[in-house]
Amino acid sequence: MESDPTALLLGLKSVHLTQLLVASLLGLVAWAAAMGLDHGARLATSWMPGHRLTVFRIHTIGRFLVYLGAALAISAALLSSKPELMVALFGSAAVAVGFSLKDVAASLFAGLVLLFDQPFQVGDRVSYREHYGDIVSIGLRSVRILTLGHDTVTIPNSAFLTEAVASGNSGSLAMMVSVTMYVGVSADIHKAMELMREVVVTSRYAWLKNGVSITLSEEVGETLRPGLALVARCYIVDFQLEKPMATDIVLRTTLAWREAGIVRFEQGSLD
Repeated sequence: MESDPTALLLGLKSVHLTQLLVASLLGLVAWAAAMGLDHGARLATSWMPGHRLTVFRIHTIGRFLVYLGAALAISAALLSSKPELMVALFGSAAVAVGFSLKDVAASLFAGLVLLFDQPFQVGDRVSYREHYGDIVSIGLRSVRILTLGHDTVTIPNSAFLTEAVASGNSGSLAMMVSVTMYVGVSADIHKAMELMREVVVTSRYAWLKNGVSITLSEEVGETLRPGLALVARCYIVDFQLEKPMATDIVLRTTLAWREAGIVRFEQGSLD
């Protein structure tokens, strides 16, 4: 009895022109459907910017189903006349996956887990290892992150099953922004906190629905000289405003403290 790979090769040689045309047509339809989903997602996000994360989720699942369905349909079209070849195909594929494609298979399985378990979604702002940015796609093999420096980082899906990833907004547009600034231990702490709070609540980026918090802690620099860290926390309506919000707080708080004569703390020294 011939081996599965040999039977598969012999069977593929007997594929008729009609089957090739049908398979080509199915591939074209799948490509058109994927392009249509991309175009529809762009239109939907421009019409409904407040629901863009929902659009991203639907788009991601839709593309996954299109590619999976196209692969199955093309395989069926090419081997429909010889059912035994389907068995040979899947048998050969199983062997290949088991030995040479185990990493790819792990990523494919992980992609399914990510789609249904949803530790994060397309559009989320996440932190993974040293990378921080927005999830722009969750594919069959990998996840792409667009960093705030506009670099695209591609990470295998399987990596997210064994390592921690932090999501700043978890499927929502709103996100908490934390800004840390330092003053010296001899500074007027109550005045410093009051000025920082005033800056946050008057920021045009702040979403005050969940309030504003200013916390205080002591930290020690490299020269073992203590300083006080003030952390302002406030929500923003859209996570894309994170950096403008942080810049606004740092700039205006610095100016307010300078005008009030607040003693600043820098790493390892006091001003």
